[in-house]
Amino acid sequence: MEKTEKKVKIMSKPLPQILDEMDENVRKADEYCRRAEEAARQAREAAYTSIDASQKALREISKTTKGYVVVFEKANDNYSAYLPDLPGCIATGKTRQEVEKNIKEAISFHIKGLKEDGLVLPEPSSFTGYVEIK
Repeated sequence: MEKTEKKVKIMSKPLPQILDEMDENVRKADEYCRRAEEAARQAREAAYTSIDASQKALREISKTTKGYVVVFEKANDNYSAYLPDLPGCIATGKTRQEVEKNIKEAISFHIKGLKEDGLVLPEPSSFTGYVEIK
């Protein structure tokens, strides 16, 4: 079997041309770097703007809504839920999902009744926490 050798084609360029091409490549790299830095700056600015808008929206929501602690308990064959700050507002359900749905309806019904009776909606005062037992 005859071995064929590939001829390697060597390209040569004059040194000034090589240097010009290197300068052009460095210039392009600098431009891409500048564009990337600008894009990162714009992304940071957009993120801060988004965070500011979210915080403003949350402040507005908190002016008009109240948050109450709901206590969920598992019984033998069902679940129950109540709100310490809304005495008498309770719900039960066969499943966790059902009791969550039912307590939301109970809260709406309870608050509607308080408003219809001209009573003031109690301010939330309960809070949650965990106590570690060793």
